[in-house]
Amino acid sequence: LKNNSSNLIYDLELFSFKEIRSVSRDSKGNTKTFEMFIKVDTKILKNRNIIKNKSITENFTYNNTENKFDLGQYEKDIENKLIDKIIDDLILTLETAK
Repeated sequence: LKNNSSNLIYDLELFSFKEIRSVSRDSKGNTKTFEMFIKVDTKILKNRNIIKNKSITENFTYNNTENKFDLGQYEKDIENKLIDKIIDDLILTLETAK
């Protein structure tokens, strides 16, 4: 990342993790509710020295559906929205890095 108004150059390291968990089940043991959890660990480096570490986590709980195709599409939409939130937080983190 390079700020156009300065000569400072930052390196950014990211490690991301996504998990979908079963939160509740019905009497037959079928999942009723899921939770999607996305975590991104970031390191901002300047001249190979870490100047900031941050862990960003977002999650969303949603109901299971009979139609697995619709569920898959809904999960993709949820994932994209969670990633957008993480990106917004990451941009704020980068803007405050010194």
